[in-house]
Amino acid sequence: MRWQVLIPISSIVSSCLAFSVIWWASQRRKERESFYRYELSRLMLDKYADDRDRVFAWLRWQEANDIARRRDTLRAIAWVLLLGGVGVLAGIGFRRIDEALFGYVPIGVGFGIFTYLLTSRPSPSAPSPAPPRPAGE
Repeated sequence: MRWQVLIPISSIVSSCLAFSVIWWASQRRKERESFYRYELSRLMLDKYADDRDRVFAWLRWQEANDIARRRDTLRAIAWVLLLGGVGVLAGIGFRRIDEALFGYVPIGVGFGIFTYLLTSRPSPSAPSPAPPRPAGE
């Protein structure tokens, strides 16, 4: 009887450990990106001190690009949840309400994310296809 309890406990502990390592790696990547962005903007300001408007335009482009990337990620998550919920509902064939909840919950979350994307306003400046170049190059 005791050994049957160890399987769920070990799966919960290993799942939490895996999620914590994934979260730590993600935060470390974001920290590194922000450090590199800071260093690059500092070097650009030092090199192009007379043309600060172009450096600030590049920083605004970077910010708009990050916002667009986050919105695209949310859109992809919403599609996966919607299609996954429809797949679960099709797989169980709408047999029982307690089984159908496994399909309706991701569909509801997907619709919620789509509603958020439609009602929230994107950044006023859409990202351009390429970052602005300094005048000397």
